[in-house]
Amino acid sequence: MRALWLLSLGKKIMIILTVNTGSSSVRLGAFTKRENGIERLAAGKYGLEGSPSSVLEQFVIDNGIPGISVNSHRVVHGGTQFVSSCVINADVETEIDRLSSLAPLHNPHALKWIRACRASFGEHVPQVAVFDTAFYSSMPEVAATYALPKDLCSTHGIRR
Repeated sequence: MRALWLLSLGKKIMIILTVNTGSSSVRLGAFTKRENGIERLAAGKYGLEGSPSSVLEQFVIDNGIPGISVNSHRVVHGGTQFVSSCVINADVETEIDRLSSLAPLHNPHALKWIRACRASFGEHVPQVAVFDTAFYSSMPEVAATYALPKDLCSTHGIRR
């Protein structure tokens, strides 16, 4: 209801939907920027057994969210290519899919929700991927290296 009240002020507001998929659940959040920082409008945790589009629709309706300005997705594995957050396009989506073998319990779910957000909110709503692996991308080589054969790690991109 708070989001509807904000909309009734006649101001254009930005609403950010966060999608944090895990291996067995998804956490959704809706946020807006206020003068004194970011305000959470809504949050919820759901199982992965249902249709993402149905869950998204119900989340928006139940919380009176008037529209989504941008979707932000947690993606567990971005390999060595994604060392920071990025806007999701067809190439990024293809790479997330390719990297699914490195995070088989997470990346496929993230892709499912990326596609559901596109279907639910439209192509015009930007989507951003935030990669867990980006956090580790700037580690010194000595800290990022596993105690495994160097050629094996190099061939398969194995690192912390």
